Amino acid sequence: MCSSDLEDWSSPHYEKLLRINLELFRNCIEVYQVTGKAQWKDLALSQYRFLNNMLQDPEGGYFAAQAAQGRTQGTEPLSPGENYFALNAAERKKVAPPPIDQSFFSELNSMAVNILLTGSVSLDNDSMAQEALKIYQRLERVWDNTKGMPRGVFPNKEAIYGLLQDNVRYLLANLALFQYSGQEKYLSQGLMVAQWIKKNLLADDGGYWDSRADETSLQPNFSTEKVLQENAMVAQAFFVLGELLHDHQWNQLGEQALIPFLENYTKHSYRAASYATAIQYYTDAPLLGNIIAKEDNGERTAFAKAMFSAFSPGLIVRYLSLKKDKALLGELKITTDEPPLCLITWQQFRSAPITNPDYVKITIEKMSEKITPNTKE
Repeated sequence: MCSSDLEDWSSPHYEKLLRINLELFRNCIEVYQVTGKAQWKDLALSQYRFLNNMLQDPEGGYFAAQAAQGRTQGTEPLSPGENYFALNAAERKKVAPPPIDQSFFSELNSMAVNILLTGSVSLDNDSMAQEALKIYQRLERVWDNTKGMPRGVFPNKEAIYGLLQDNVRYLLANLALFQYSGQEKYLSQGLMVAQWIKKNLLADDGGYWDSRADETSLQPNFSTEKVLQENAMVAQAFFVLGELLHDHQWNQLGEQALIPFLENYTKHSYRAASYATAIQYYTDAPLLGNIIAKEDNGERTAFAKAMFSAFSPGLIVRYLSLKKDKALLGELKITTDEPPLCLITWQQFRSAPITNPDYVKITIEKMSEKITPNTKE
């Protein structure tokens, strides 16, 4: 997938950027979730193959990009403006493929974890979940409890630490892994990352700085500011964390990320969409899937997969214990002593206890129809 600076595509860029291709991969998965049409599943799988064939890092994760300019006879570059990907098959055989930028960006690979987890369920592809776990393990190795997440791993270059975009993406990856697996270690790591963000980047007057001043002061191309999209991600991540921990101080800390932009978010063009999505977390009761099952019970995984198979933006999956979460279970009016079961709440709607994972997706779809009724005449 290439990109363009201009809406009319008069200035296309043919290099294969990881960010653009991940976003295309995610879009194909989500369209398939909504439509169920095989063509979108095929496109998503094709995009997955491209990522693995061209940009996969053997140590885990994906490299940053593939250039557009190939090399003739293996040494000389093509003339300026010539594009390897515009050549036909016969012409490409005469040209060595463009080189790969072997930079490993933490932000983009954290983003890949979330997309791959969604794809593993929606496309029924276990290899995507395995790849997501391999990437996460790589990210876990480079995380520093004091300095946070580095910008990445770069050939012959030392990475800087302390950027908000890298740390909040890593937080979202941890929260996603917990919701898909129910393994507490991911929630614990996510809490540690959230505490790091709060300690190091929370501004006194609301919002979160995009970097630590002590790190970026040494970088001539960096300055400390508040970025709308990054603060929107913090608001979303902290809200989800608060719901998972049943600790609303995190919801309140997330709300702090929205404050600096209340008066000027409309000036941020398309970037305001992420802000609007974050606002929705705080104005509408979220879609909550509450799973009550023993940790070693296979039904717990089945319920989670059933919920994530539907296109459900804003879905939060919680794992509740009959012993540890009695107060919350009381609020949900769950009195059964015979798990496993699932209870779904969304705004003013509340499902009956669901004991068969096969009924989860249809329950969410029926709730969605009530909340956003079909307007077709």
